Amino acid sequence: MPANPSAGPPGVSVVIPNYNGAALLERNLPPLISALREAGADYEIIVSDDASADGSVAFIKAGYPDIIVLTSPANSGFSTNINRGIARASKPLTFLMNTDIRLEPGYFAPLLPYFSEPGVFGVMGRIVGMADDKIQDSAKYPRRNGLQIDGTPNYLPASGTRAPPLFLSGAEALVDTEKLKRLNGFDEIFSPFYGEDLDLGLRAWRSGWTCWYEHSAVCRHKTSST
Repeated sequence: MPANPSAGPPGVSVVIPNYNGAALLERNLPPLISALREAGADYEIIVSDDASADGSVAFIKAGYPDIIVLTSPANSGFSTNINRGIARASKPLTFLMNTDIRLEPGYFAPLLPYFSEPGVFGVMGRIVGMADDKIQDSAKYPRRNGLQIDGTPNYLPASGTRAPPLFLSGAEALVDTEKLKRLNGFDEIFSPFYGEDLDLGLRAWRSGWTCWYEHSAVCRHKTSST
């Protein structure tokens, strides 16, 4: 849905898939909430819990009563779990965020204007290390790896701060909610494996929508912590 500048920024539904991430949520929810408030957007936070056994649900309910918590009786894997949260999202934009991502101040400011363009599916920022500025994920380009498409190579914009990536990282992507739901979210055939975000990006491009990478939006990630 295109943003109406006179009405302020579009609302954001944050969808966080969680599995035994209580310690990560304790560290990374405050920067998320600060970034949302700084952006001035109406927002809701949805945590879709995949049968955690570490007290994640109790932690959220005690410390963040406004967060919507969805629970599952059994562990189902990333795409099935996050799709539960996507189905619950009610705002024009949905921000998909893993528990091990920490947003830097000002994260949303350069991303929200993209949605003034009606054909935009979504946009992601730059992912750097938790303790350094080494880039872990930026814009992606495709290459052939045997019989499959490999989307792991990174590239940076030749000029300016934006570039079209092959797909948006499932760890931190701001997307148009209506378009995301029209694609039925992530394909659950991938559960519990990897590749679902690359597949979603390809389906978005094939639908005639654009994906973008914005270099000036920064978040931090601790490798292999989820």
